[in-house]
Amino acid sequence: MSAVDIPDAQEIYQKGEKPTNGTVGNLTHEQENALRNLWTKILAHIDKMADKPLKVSCNLVKQTAFVSTESLPDTPEAIDKWYKENKELADNPKSQTVRDRLYLQGNRDLTVPMGFRPLFQSDHNVRYFSHVFWQACMLHGNPDSYLLNFLRATLWDETQAFERLVFSVNWRATQAIDKLMWYGDLEQNNRMMEKGLTLTKGFDKFGYPVVVVRIRLNKPSERSDGDVERFAAFCLENIAWLAREHGEWAMLLYDFTGFKMENVDMAFIKNLLAIIKETYPQ
Repeated sequence: MSAVDIPDAQEIYQKGEKPTNGTVGNLTHEQENALRNLWTKILAHIDKMADKPLKVSCNLVKQTAFVSTESLPDTPEAIDKWYKENKELADNPKSQTVRDRLYLQGNRDLTVPMGFRPLFQSDHNVRYFSHVFWQACMLHGNPDSYLLNFLRATLWDETQAFERLVFSVNWRATQAIDKLMWYGDLEQNNRMMEKGLTLTKGFDKFGYPVVVVRIRLNKPSERSDGDVERFAAFCLENIAWLAREHGEWAMLLYDFTGFKMENVDMAFIKNLLAIIKETYPQ
């Protein structure tokens, strides 16, 4: 969870109280009922959406030109052909991905395999609510933990928790977050990755991982459209994985050392906060 979700999170942290209330094994009778009711709602929604595919749009978390070429065979010859036809794009520092950089440096073997397949299906253009939901649950180890994130974030309002959970799963489906994470840093902007805009640096006093965002390294003029949304989603998914391994929390530290006007990026800030609030309540 984050301070965006819990009004008194900063006060709790300053007191040195590690939050356990509302977690698996630490539920009151009322909280157990709320969890049970949320499961009833979400299972009913899964049945309702069973034969209704969600179309992948990637309108927010845009794919790179390479990954969006679904018909590209997973062979060295096909990849050579693609780069020959798209050399100008691959060699442009503003749009160049880590994959592009590796290929142009002669490390072709590191640009393959592609081979992504959505969970339980073969059609790349759609996702099913149940598949995406259970995949998200598996990432938490205990499915109850996934639902409890939304209940705590909404102060145990079952209706709001249900709406935010459905929104989050739909977002993961339509933005193909499974595909984004399959390709990992290969499809991230090379400049942003080389600079180390975000990095994980140790743990805080509760043992939660500390993720540092170095604002001075963020320069909108040095990247292409879509890079920041893709990078934000990629980083937040990785941070969420770290948090799940260390008590479901993570400390995000924004380092403004050396900050200048050229680093101002309201689109990035708004996008980051929106994703955190609506899709990553942990």
